[in-house]
Amino acid sequence: MDDTYLSYENAALASGFRRESRPKTRRNWSAITPGNASVPSSRGQVARVLILDDDTGLLAELGELVCLWGYQAITFSVPSAVLGYLGENHADVLISDFDMPEMSGWQLASLVADRHRCVKIGLMTGGTSSYDVRHGRWPLFSKPVAPDCLQRFVETSIGNMA
Repeated sequence: MDDTYLSYENAALASGFRRESRPKTRRNWSAITPGNASVPSSRGQVARVLILDDDTGLLAELGELVCLWGYQAITFSVPSAVLGYLGENHADVLISDFDMPEMSGWQLASLVADRHRCVKIGLMTGGTSSYDVRHGRWPLFSKPVAPDCLQRFVETSIGNMA
């Protein structure tokens, strides 16, 4: 299976999530939508949270967490797949790893911010990076990311803070 195409079929079925995916030949993404109550975005649809990380284990965990919070999680393992997805679809939030092999999370965030101004962006890092938090445009979360911090960021970004 292609690294850029991730499937949560077993987790989705076990958790009652509805799995949506697109053919590998055209798009490299996979989505999980909560099976029960979900949180709408300003568009009135289930809010979409894009998650990018080259660590597939962490990516799966974050995808499941986002779904448990009531949002649609769409996961990617390479930055170019995120850009391709956003070229054809809308998203509310992007959570990206900072250190990626294809391009840095900061480079991706810059491109997304310029092309898709409505997408709220957060970055994650597993170590020390050259990203200066004080002068950064986007919040930086240290891995392992505390679920409550990430949830607060997503909820605040979407505007559904309880």
